[in-house]
Order: sequence, then structure tokens, then C-alpha cells
Amino acid sequence: MPKETFRPGSILSGQVFTLDEHTLSYKNAYGKMATVPRSAIQTVVIDTKGRGKSILKIIGQGTELAKIELPNPWATKTQAWLIEKLGL
Repeated sequence: MPKETFRPGSILSGQVFTLDEHTLSYKNAYGKMATVPRSAIQTVVIDTKGRGKSILKIIGQGTELAKIELPNPWATKTQAWLIEKLGL
């Protein structure tokens, strides 16, 4: 599988998700990062935080593998992209 990159808020937002055959990686413009083994991901859910923000949660084996705060529309776009690419 080739490396795929997704920018939910366009290139200017600085939010980048990268999916390759082994890992899902996230990095934002301020240096926050997360890396999760692709094989450990079971589902992706969104929790509303309020005032236009949501928390995208990567879940595996009943455990939160990563929590990423994003604007609501970006969280929704990212969840849809991950569900499609991971076949969840």
C-alpha cells in the first residue's frame, strides 16, 4: 500500500494524517504528534467537546490509542477518511 496523506483543513491548516501499511501518524502545526500501529485500530469515534471542537478518538481493543482535538467539520472528514481507508 502506498503512503497516503490527508489534510482535513487544507494545506494551510497544518493538520496532517499519514497512513501507510504499518502506521497511522498525525502531526499538527504546533508539533503535537501521534502514531498508532495500523493493525491495532478497531474503530474511530468522535466526542463533541463544545464550541465547535471535537475529539477524534482512535480505539483498539477497548482502549483509546490516540485522542486528537480538531474542529467539528475536520473531525467528521477525518473519521470518514479513516473508515474508508481502513475498511472499518
